Amino acid sequence: MGRRNFLKKLTLVGTTVTMGALGALFGPMPVSGSTGRKGKKRKKLRLIHITDTRVFEGRNCPEHMELFIEKLLALEPKPDFMIHTGDVIYDALASERSEVQKQWGIWSQLAEKIPFPIKYAIGDHDVFGNRTDKGCFGKQWAIDELQIPGRYYDFRKNDWHFIILDSVQKVRGELYDAEIDGEQKRWLKSKLSEIPETRPVMIISHIPILSASVFDWAKSENSFWLLPACLMHNDSLEIQHILTQKKNVKLCLSGHLHLLDMVSYDGIDYLGGGAVSGRWWDSESWKKTHCGFSVIDLFSDGSYKRTYHTYKWT
Repeated sequence: MGRRNFLKKLTLVGTTVTMGALGALFGPMPVSGSTGRKGKKRKKLRLIHITDTRVFEGRNCPEHMELFIEKLLALEPKPDFMIHTGDVIYDALASERSEVQKQWGIWSQLAEKIPFPIKYAIGDHDVFGNRTDKGCFGKQWAIDELQIPGRYYDFRKNDWHFIILDSVQKVRGELYDAEIDGEQKRWLKSKLSEIPETRPVMIISHIPILSASVFDWAKSENSFWLLPACLMHNDSLEIQHILTQKKNVKLCLSGHLHLLDMVSYDGIDYLGGGAVSGRWWDSESWKKTHCGFSVIDLFSDGSYKRTYHTYKWT
């Protein structure tokens, strides 16, 4: 998510505003959750969640990324794989092809130093937004660079099922809509219907489906919240309805806001991750969250434990 504001007035009245009190946790701290049935837990998977690396040549980004990778490699026990929830590179929305090529090149060199398999969601800044460059416009460039099967896809690891969504639609230069399209919604419903109810499911998107820290980006004016419309899914209520039809959907993982966040609502935990890039490589912290990454331990009963790790640039 960039710092440019594309404001849209949202009327928030009554209990709607209490969304901010549903369970936000800010700053570098361990966060635990249990969404499974009571009983003996068997740890099946350990994953790393990173987001908003925003790599480019400036602001000592490559040097800071080396320090991040150093901390990552020191983890014990080692993770099984990594999830990157997007905004891998600094910006493709408003950059020329040559600059975007440099950014993807930097990420490729850094990713080679990470010994874990990486699964990606596409972020808004990973999408090439120059419509005059018809050979590269859109998401295919990012799909090719990240070596993912498509803009949305799913996979299974051990007892868990993972569904990765594409939450960036109708790109118009630096503008876009935060939602999933009709084709994707039909696919999501079909995919959820195929997954056995005994298998826990994690939903992954760049833009949060539900967030409390979204209000840290907002301002109150004349009894209205003024909130950039691209910060959280515009179709949040519809997606929530789809997900809650299946009791085995346990977690939704996202990035975009650069803020550590947790909302527990209607049987699902929505986890937002702090950014590796902090304040877009200007400083280590953005509002209440220091730059870092999450370690998430997943258990076979559908429960989990998340711990947020910070790192320093010096």
